[in-house]
Amino acid sequence: MKTNEDIQGQSSRESSVYIAVNPARRTIAAAMALILLFLFCASGVYAGDFEPVHATVTRINQFGAIVFDLNGIDLAYGDSVDVVFSGGYQFKAIPFYPDFYGKMDDVALTVFQNALVIGGVARNPNLTARIEPGETAVITLEQKGRYREEFEAYNTNDATYRAPGQTDEDFLNAREVTVGAIQPGRLYRGSSPFDAEYGRVELMGAYIATHNIRAVLNLADSQERLEAIQGLPAYTASLFKQGRVIPSFMAGAPSISP
Repeated sequence: MKTNEDIQGQSSRESSVYIAVNPARRTIAAAMALILLFLFCASGVYAGDFEPVHATVTRINQFGAIVFDLNGIDLAYGDSVDVVFSGGYQFKAIPFYPDFYGKMDDVALTVFQNALVIGGVARNPNLTARIEPGETAVITLEQKGRYREEFEAYNTNDATYRAPGQTDEDFLNAREVTVGAIQPGRLYRGSSPFDAEYGRVELMGAYIATHNIRAVLNLADSQERLEAIQGLPAYTASLFKQGRVIPSFMAGAPSISP
């Protein structure tokens, strides 16, 4: 003889609409759901525990990065965020990384020169509309750890790392340029002699002094930022004081499209 529960169970299998669970099973199911919810939240993958961050665009810097009026954000490297601007443009699922300068072509949220920025924008040819200073933005956590593996792989190539046996020239990415009609001993290229972020200022100062370099075309810094830098090696500082450091920007304003 079929019990009422058997009949209800058969009805549920036939119709796929009505599902009957006795009270004991309902209690167990509810308990399991609570346990799974607790584990899900405790695992750190739940985006709902991150309060949206409101920021204002202060400027577009010399690298084409979008600079906000914040100096940090409570995220872990490898998390992904959505950024929605008041003008209508959105960045979806972009990574939060330690920096972007000279390391990746992807658009990324990062902290650069003590400011929260979206970097890599000017290098992306698919972004064609402009974000203006004064626009506001809302930054929300899209997913914890979405880019964690990529970050860990990228972090092994940190620009401050010097491989065992690596020459000064290789570490500085410095070399003589002799293409076309340029004669030997006339033109050199290398890392910035002014940016201390990557631990190369002292070595670069020694390199330009050794090669008797008489002028520097700086492709990364403004005159104002150069004037604010302290603690340069003596030879580098002397070039700047003599007006032999020419600031110039390679990156233009960002172009991004909705």
